[in-house]
Amino acid sequence: LVNLLGGPHDLTGTWTGPAPSSGYFSGTFQPGSSAPGVYTYKVHGIPPCPADSSTVAVSVALPPSAGLSRSINVCSSAGLFAMVDSLGGTPDLNGSWVRLPSGQPSNGIFNPGTPGTFTFQYTVPPSGSSPCTPAQATLTIQVTAAPNAGVDGNLAMCSTSGLSPMFPYLTGGPQTGGTWSFNGTSHGSSFDPAMDLPGLYAYAVQGTGGCMNDTAWVTVMMNQAPDAGSNGVLVLCDDTLAA
Repeated sequence: LVNLLGGPHDLTGTWTGPAPSSGYFSGTFQPGSSAPGVYTYKVHGIPPCPADSSTVAVSVALPPSAGLSRSINVCSSAGLFAMVDSLGGTPDLNGSWVRLPSGQPSNGIFNPGTPGTFTFQYTVPPSGSSPCTPAQATLTIQVTAAPNAGVDGNLAMCSTSGLSPMFPYLTGGPQTGGTWSFNGTSHGSSFDPAMDLPGLYAYAVQGTGGCMNDTAWVTVMMNQAPDAGSNGVLVLCDDTLAA
């Protein structure tokens, strides 16, 4: 602290404080461990000169907090969110965002509608005349495309129909590669009227990278084929010819 005293000064003095304490102080202030306050520097005089003293008032400013850098996965179907909520720690809320590496300013609200990797930097300035440096944290967002199992569809079958694939009866551009099930049991991708029961058949596409699975349904209706019986022969006698 002696370097903070104004004007010329002797280097033979001693430090006490912080006030109201008059205990000995080493003269070296360590932020985080030394207590802020008023410290007194006293130089003893040689009689008949009296002692002389001066003070240094020390205040400690809290550094800004930008939180902790993180990488997160979100689904493209997720809604808008404030990026500061995805940083680790307890970031201050008065910071500003830029996108990296372009440095383009951002309002801090992210729209995950487009798949890809996005990196943003959050900077929190020190308050007032604080000597602290700005704090920074980075948020990397990996956006994964949401799975699409399509839109529910209907399949009408006759009991005498042949094997029919169910996928073409989904609409909405469903992804291939999903799995089929019936009443919670795995099922093939085709309906066989000779073996399968009518009802709801589920088509599921697995989600990744924070996305939930997506499921669509095909309602299979099976109508019984009409039965007119087998061909028959009828022979009659025409007795009008007998005379």
